[in-house]
Amino acid sequence: MSHFGCISSNLGSSQQVAFSYSEVIWPWSGYLAVHITVSKAGENFEGIAQGHVSLTIESPTEENDVAPRVSNIRLPVRAKIVPTPPRSKRVLWDQYHNLRYPSGYFPRDNLKMKNDPLDWNADHVHTNFRDMYAHLRTSGFFVEVLGVPFTCFDASQYGTLLIADAEEEYFPEEIRKLKRDVDEGLSVVVFADWYNVSVMKKVKFYDENTRQWWIPETGGANVPALNELLAAWGIAFGDTVLEGDFSLGGHDMYYASGTGLVRFPSDGVVLAPPGLKDQGEDILGARSFIEGGDVSVSARLPVLGLYQSKSTPHAGRIVAYGDSNCIDNSHLSKDCWWMLDAVFEYTSVAKLPSVFSENAAPPVQAATVLPARMENNQLHRYSKVLESNIGESGHSTRPLPACPHLKWAAAQPLNRTAPSNLYKTQRLLSLNIESPLLPLFHRQVFNCPIHAVT
Repeated sequence: MSHFGCISSNLGSSQQVAFSYSEVIWPWSGYLAVHITVSKAGENFEGIAQGHVSLTIESPTEENDVAPRVSNIRLPVRAKIVPTPPRSKRVLWDQYHNLRYPSGYFPRDNLKMKNDPLDWNADHVHTNFRDMYAHLRTSGFFVEVLGVPFTCFDASQYGTLLIADAEEEYFPEEIRKLKRDVDEGLSVVVFADWYNVSVMKKVKFYDENTRQWWIPETGGANVPALNELLAAWGIAFGDTVLEGDFSLGGHDMYYASGTGLVRFPSDGVVLAPPGLKDQGEDILGARSFIEGGDVSVSARLPVLGLYQSKSTPHAGRIVAYGDSNCIDNSHLSKDCWWMLDAVFEYTSVAKLPSVFSENAAPPVQAATVLPARMENNQLHRYSKVLESNIGESGHSTRPLPACPHLKWAAAQPLNRTAPSNLYKTQRLLSLNIESPLLPLFHRQVFNCPIHAVT
């Protein structure tokens, strides 16, 4: 049995605490999550919240035991609280639509990295996108992680939704809601990746453990799903796999296994750098050689597009870029933090940087045929959205999951002084460890037991 005591803190009624945990705790399996938020009454508070979570683990009796085995633990918790940032500075990172190995075969984003075929980093702001996260924080943005469908967040609280390297499908309700959110002022930034069915089949491999051929469930990103998500604005990616070096505004860039834009609004701004080659032809062995051994260079497909929605007077903006490798730590060759800053200047304050306007290319000649999903793929086995493959008989999507609602612990203030040795400076990445601690006296303790069976 586990009893979880709440955090003791000097914030009083301004702080809300909740817990979620696995029903059964077993060796090497189980979790306890502590959810801390600030209520409306504390939206302007700034300081350090600190305290402890008390945890009692009771194991069942075994042979020759007189009584159950009991362990008591106190876990110190310390969090920096700031006033609610302005909407333009709040970024929501879409984690819900990222998939990874295990268990499905989700291929690497940079096709040159042949010794690292699997996309196993989870595409999270605290794993392979940690440098991007640190850069946004340094630039004054506050990044939150979305682990639920689009239908579960209040878009009026955020300035930009950031979608990077998404492999998952989208619920129809998510697509409709995102259109309404953009109409009401939310901006969306999409970093895609390569997608080509022929290349997907080419990068299959034979797994000795399962004794079967593994074929990717989708490309570096799920371009058909992204195209459905962006269709309301006339934006779509293609299936040409582009790779190469180019320069933009005096900055050296490397495009690593990305895709190009084949549809974009004529009143938007697109950039089409020269010199990118068709990496798909290279991989498939269909490249054409000219004297000197150079491979064929693809037509100048746009790789970056910026669009101000005009559906309402206060509508948001859409930015689409065909490659996520320049913000991904996994196989980073050349970062593009300058471009990230320029993109967020556009989405947050509606100012188009001159580096984009001065290098704009002619409007995109809209393609009539868009990339299709690979037939008989097994994405539905690992998807949170699909019930069966799209195109098969019956419903292809699962029922939209209910949005989680936390049960906040009831506060019972106690006039109790916390021991001085409970609070020590922790080296947490999100905190300024040189900040002075708040006084250690007259803290209020939230007394809220929760039970879990082991």
